[in-house]
Amino acid sequence: MPFDSDSPDALTRAYRDFEAEHERINGHATGAPAKIVNLRAVHRAALPDPFVATAPAPGPSLKGTRPVWFGASAVETAIHDRTRIAPGDVLDGPAIVEQADSTTLIPPGWRAEALPHGALVLTHGEDHP
Repeated sequence: MPFDSDSPDALTRAYRDFEAEHERINGHATGAPAKIVNLRAVHRAALPDPFVATAPAPGPSLKGTRPVWFGASAVETAIHDRTRIAPGDVLDGPAIVEQADSTTLIPPGWRAEALPHGALVLTHGEDHP
């Protein structure tokens, strides 16, 4: 049940709603004192549409390179900033795409393409020209 803590009779209303629900489920209400033993909060927030492309930050996505181990050897690997990858950009592996909430690894022989809505699609070397 929604609980409006700003209402002057919030606890009275909560008790009345509890009694009504208890009667609906159990067929009776006691009218006896009650105490709150569990209170759950649900928060809702509007989020941006994940399929709406946002403009990439200005500048090249390549931040630099560093050695990354693939199997038994280290390979010099490109490091990209996810916020600077534009729709249509193609990144050949080996590469790492860094972003605030995740990291994407593009192994050697793989390729990533940024779609119009911003998703990265990885394909193996045999699957792309």
